[in-house]
Amino acid sequence: MMQRRRIRLVIRYDGRDFAGSQLQAGRRTVAGTLKAELENLLEEPVRLDFASRTDSGVHADGNVCALTAAPGFPARNFHRC
Repeated sequence: MMQRRRIRLVIRYDGRDFAGSQLQAGRRTVAGTLKAELENLLEEPVRLDFASRTDSGVHADGNVCALTAAPGFPARNFHRC
């Protein structure tokens, strides 16, 4: 099995179009949007763990989340997410 590593992401977002940061069924959330983009980029399922949460419409600067990825993931493309 390929060694995997834990990746910390420090993110900023304008929350006005989101129903909060955590996953919610049937609602557009920061975690759901970021998860979908990362899965597209990495071409594998992703589990995101957020260190904190925000409510609907709340902005964030410096929110931290983490994922586990295979070595060699295309970090240079993260700015596009």
